[in-house]
Amino acid sequence: MNSLMRRRVTRVLTQHARIARVLLAVGATAMFAAACDVHGVSAPGTLATLVITPNPQTLAVTGTQQFTAVGKDFAGVTIPVSPTWSVVSGGGSINASGLFTAGGVPGTYANTIKATQGSVSATATVIVTVGPIASITVTPNPATLAIGTPQQFVAVGKDAGGNVVQFTP
Repeated sequence: MNSLMRRRVTRVLTQHARIARVLLAVGATAMFAAACDVHGVSAPGTLATLVITPNPQTLAVTGTQQFTAVGKDFAGVTIPVSPTWSVVSGGGSINASGLFTAGGVPGTYANTIKATQGSVSATATVIVTVGPIASITVTPNPATLAIGTPQQFVAVGKDAGGNVVQFTP
């Protein structure tokens, strides 16, 4: 084999080697893309569950609390939601954005906060407690007494909902 022939064979082999490297790189990229699903991000699935937070929540009479709802699909992927808020069994009121205002009657209101998105809903419990003293009433009032006459007075504290609050005057 003469030197011209060797150069041609070397050139052809070099070109084949380059083509083989390119094909190998393209093949590896395709395999990686298939394995990693880099063709695009999957869209979230259908809403499967809603979760309301906080749950449960303890509030004083007339207190407020912002509730939030998070939606998830069957794979557990978070889905943006804009639920309809409602109060099922008393305890206060809630507005369209999930801001709850406790009512005036203390108690445990199990599963009273409800968030609904389509056919999926969730509930949360609210515990309304007696609030801080908002007013004190002393009786009798007025009291007219003769000098040296004893009189028993009674002081009653109430919260903003009119519930009696125990205290020591």
